[in-house]
Amino acid sequence: MREGARHSETDGGHTDQLPVVYGESSTANPAGNASPLRPRVPAGAPSGSLGAIIGNYKSVTTRRINQIRKTPGIMVWQRNYYEHIIRTERAMKAIQKYIINNPARWHLDKYNTQASGSDPMAAELWGLLDGEEQ
Repeated sequence: MREGARHSETDGGHTDQLPVVYGESSTANPAGNASPLRPRVPAGAPSGSLGAIIGNYKSVTTRRINQIRKTPGIMVWQRNYYEHIIRTERAMKAIQKYIINNPARWHLDKYNTQASGSDPMAAELWGLLDGEEQ
């Protein structure tokens, strides 16, 4: 291993005699990347997780939809998703009803930039789910 000088970006390019180590990675940096301060972290959800499965589903269906529509690169899905553990039969039925009726309520959806008002069914569902947590 050898040491070299490093230029500071804030001093107009003057050489600071700060040690920079070149060569093998140390045990303090098991990831083996250039920075001893930030180990390399894989992007995205861990393989096999719910997030990875949903991400893959969205990716595959987006490519297929855009292929059919001949609209490469167009967004199809909203970002992220909502996870919730359904704890009661009542909550499950409310969520099913919400999903079934959702397309007909697009004109009220908060993610629709041309929404014509608030969605009372969504507010009712969120109220039910908030009450379920207690």
